Amino acid sequence: MHTVESDITKFEVPEASFGPANRWVEEGGKRYVSIEGLEEMDPFFFSLATAEDQWFFCSSHGSLSAGRRSPETALFPYYTVDKIINNWNTTGPWTAVVVGDQLWNPFRPSIALLTPCRRRLMKSELGDEVVFDELHEGLGLRMVYRWQLSNRFGFVRKARIVNESGERVRLRFADGLDNFLPPGIGTRMQLQYSSLADAYKVSELHRGGALMVHRLAAGITDEPIPLESLLATTVWTHGLGEGRTFMDRREAERFLRGQGEEGSKFIRAKRGAMILGRERTLEPGESIEWIVVADIDQTQTQVGELRRRLGDPDTLVRDVDADIREGQERLRSVVASSDGFQQTADRDVALYHFNNTLCNILRGGVPENGYEIEKEQFRSCLECHNRPLLVRHHDWFEALPPKIHRIDLLESAKSTGDLNLLRLTEEHLPLILSRRHGDPSRPWNQFDIRLRDEHGRPTHHFEGNWRDIFQNWEGLALSFPDYLSGFISMFLNASTIDGFNPYRITSCGVDWETPDPDDPWASIGYWGDHQIIYLLKLLELENAVQPDRLSERLNSPHYVFADVPYRLAGWERTLEDPRHTVTFDWDRHDLSRSRLEDIGADGLLLRNGGEELMRATLLEKLLIPAAIKLANLVPGGGIWLNTQRPEWNDANNALAGCGLSVVTTAYLYRYVDFVETLIGRESHSVFAVSKALRELLEIMGDVLGDPLWTKDGGISGSERFGLVKTAGVAAEKYREKVYRGKESEKVDMDRHSVLEFLAKAKAALEATLRQNRRSDGLWHSYNVLDIQKGKETLQVERLSLMLEGQVAILSAGLLDSSE
Repeated sequence: MHTVESDITKFEVPEASFGPANRWVEEGGKRYVSIEGLEEMDPFFFSLATAEDQWFFCSSHGSLSAGRRSPETALFPYYTVDKIINNWNTTGPWTAVVVGDQLWNPFRPSIALLTPCRRRLMKSELGDEVVFDELHEGLGLRMVYRWQLSNRFGFVRKARIVNESGERVRLRFADGLDNFLPPGIGTRMQLQYSSLADAYKVSELHRGGALMVHRLAAGITDEPIPLESLLATTVWTHGLGEGRTFMDRREAERFLRGQGEEGSKFIRAKRGAMILGRERTLEPGESIEWIVVADIDQTQTQVGELRRRLGDPDTLVRDVDADIREGQERLRSVVASSDGFQQTADRDVALYHFNNTLCNILRGGVPENGYEIEKEQFRSCLECHNRPLLVRHHDWFEALPPKIHRIDLLESAKSTGDLNLLRLTEEHLPLILSRRHGDPSRPWNQFDIRLRDEHGRPTHHFEGNWRDIFQNWEGLALSFPDYLSGFISMFLNASTIDGFNPYRITSCGVDWETPDPDDPWASIGYWGDHQIIYLLKLLELENAVQPDRLSERLNSPHYVFADVPYRLAGWERTLEDPRHTVTFDWDRHDLSRSRLEDIGADGLLLRNGGEELMRATLLEKLLIPAAIKLANLVPGGGIWLNTQRPEWNDANNALAGCGLSVVTTAYLYRYVDFVETLIGRESHSVFAVSKALRELLEIMGDVLGDPLWTKDGGISGSERFGLVKTAGVAAEKYREKVYRGKESEKVDMDRHSVLEFLAKAKAALEATLRQNRRSDGLWHSYNVLDIQKGKETLQVERLSLMLEGQVAILSAGLLDSSE
């Protein structure tokens, strides 16, 4: 490698030799993974990581979408991934170089087919920086640029052209950014009214063309009112010295032809563009380099300060570099806190583990300061969930120190004797960086990166789909095991009394899908298997690190229920149309939303016919989902997926309705085995459960204990129908009771009866699993239920082999070593 010093920064460029693909590259004390031969590849998509609120999605051709916090504050337009890739000639960096009569457009998709070019892409080990590198072998010129992220200054692009030929080269070139947005243009405006938005855009140059301010002339509205636009996008540059600055691609193209004069300093109704035009002579080995920095949502004060600082651009650039390094250390620190770094001779494995941990953090979050709880952040949590509770415990709260260890806070809350206060204290998770997993390939999930409040203080926030966030917390719990009780409490208290879970969970309560006949994506229903296996993983880990905590809660009414306004159909209606089994209770929904406004997120919890919350012990919370799924167990087939949603992924959508899951059956076997072991070691002789649940377990025990489950020669369709009907009707009666919200009576259920039920459940589950072993030793994953209602018979039809079933059966703990 050789280094050319400059006023910008030390920008090392690897030698021109392009070696094998996917190799490691060392540069400036940092390591990069290099993908070479880019000119021969189809475009692919990637992102950059940061511990701040910036997001950056990019194509290997260079077109990109980027911004802060959410798609509503985009610097470059937020589209779906296909549109971003297709925008290679309109959005993002644009470079053109003229040498003699030759035109070179680095990184343009088609140019590699016409000129002898070699390309590569390098991404930093931390995932926070990308380098585009192209060598024009005919001209002996290399163009390199990199993107870096600075929280204080914005999106940083450093570029360089190097003469690697043996001769002096006279060149004329233009380089800059195209189609960046001003503040005030959200995704709907950009997607539906972009031509209208263009008419409002204003660009102006300052500091001799070193600074562009791009803004709206006024806020865009269809109402006859004045609407000021007080924020701007800024783009500034340093390093190229005197030359021209254009705000229009056509003006830059005339410059490349040796035509035209200095561009305008102020234009209207044009998309944001800042393109630098220069003429230079490069001696062999000589290079030129420059920096361009862009940011959105800049106030008038910030723009004025930036103009002032551009009076000393070298100092400004050094501050940018320092902030980039600070951001890298911040990112490194949060990943290290979750044990994301490995020291191993296999760098690929270590990088894979780092990226797994990083993605886990950016989905599920990470504690800001370990187990230290900040009083004011805790206050925000209580205000969000239950404002009357905070008023009631005003004196207790005010006596807390500004910062307190989580264990001490839990002990203090426990001393008040208020189960609601203890519950919310336990569920207070001071997580940062969490966001939904939305991106241009998943545009239906609108991410929102909330890191700071209006006062600039860190915001403890998390959100995600049920299956996503608890999956990520499983990994997080390995690094922060004392938060397991909070994860489990959050999981159980967000589940429903009929044994399911809502669609989405956030730091301020649960959320569910609501019907919308005009939106084909607004479907309702309950997801399946994620509930059982994700809860089980948390319970198993808690049992490994703090087994006493589970024992303490088994017979104590610490838990509550989410009041999701879904109502599952009864047996006959499910049999008639298993794909439409969930109705939406709008009255219940409106009541919950009204309580949400009155008291906070606790308004979304189930009441006991009045204002008191419906409560349950840990044992009851563990038994309900197991019993409900067992009530949908089809002998020889698996768990019946009749709640309008699939299981693991959207590829299983077609199974919702008549699908039978062997996957869930296997994980349920493991779950029941865990609960059986947990109860077996306890000294309690009786447990408190609801009367409705005890009645369900008694009927289900008779069904699961029927010898038909293990009948020699297999069960007939009519026998299968009889067992499933008995269980289905029992579950229907249970739901009828609990949906009324008044079934709070607790009764005793002796330990022996609980263990007997669990033993019968295990036997029935094992019998069904054994019947799903194929002749080749592999296992069915999913089946289809053939309902012949008139004949009162149920048949099981097999589907193709799938990986999920093999993973589930290995995980279940059913097989011995020979199997």
